[in-house]
Amino acid sequence: MAVPNLGREIDNLHKNVVNLQDKRGIKTTARKDIGSAANSNITHADAEEQNERRINDFNLELGAKGYRYQMLVSNKYRNTCDKQKIITEWEAFCNRLLEAAEHDNRIPKLGLTPEQYVTLSIKYCKSLYIYSYLIRPWLDKTPQQRYKDKKWEWMSHNCSVWQRYGNTQELPSKLCCTAERCVIECPYYDNEGTVTDEQVHSWYKNEYENFTEAEIKVLDTLS
Repeated sequence: MAVPNLGREIDNLHKNVVNLQDKRGIKTTARKDIGSAANSNITHADAEEQNERRINDFNLELGAKGYRYQMLVSNKYRNTCDKQKIITEWEAFCNRLLEAAEHDNRIPKLGLTPEQYVTLSIKYCKSLYIYSYLIRPWLDKTPQQRYKDKKWEWMSHNCSVWQRYGNTQELPSKLCCTAERCVIECPYYDNEGTVTDEQVHSWYKNEYENFTEAEIKVLDTLS
């Protein structure tokens, strides 16, 4: 799995969204250590760097919300009490993107509708989030440490009581992975082992959406 040119094309894609938020006083969870570009002590270069950081924060925030929404509607998140809240927040994000896209004069030149533009934007940000926060941290570990950490995360095992039944009520009569031990058919049954890069990528292959050649071509024009 590869995310094409991480952190490059999407920056321009969302500059108008961040600027729109500034004008309306809309706050996101972006870093709070970024000062106002209007401060006379801030140079042009500093302002550009701050703006890039804010855009990157926005991209990751959008990707995180899109990923959570995807998990909710696919029923991969169980017993989520904030489901409606997450859906409402997601719809607000999409509306904000669409409103900004409708005023972006680059879109017609790309042969895209505002809706297609937003769809591509969301797809990119979800990929950016999945790679940056879900895949990359695992790749930064050694194969041996990955195995130990994955074994400790017993609830994510396909053989765990949580994955098989969604609760622990069946535990007395069914053999499943628990906090105490893994069942013999579990790939993390042994005390020691390794997890390869390919295995890490395979964990998220169903969540990651591959870009088509046409989409990559569009993204390349937005650098």
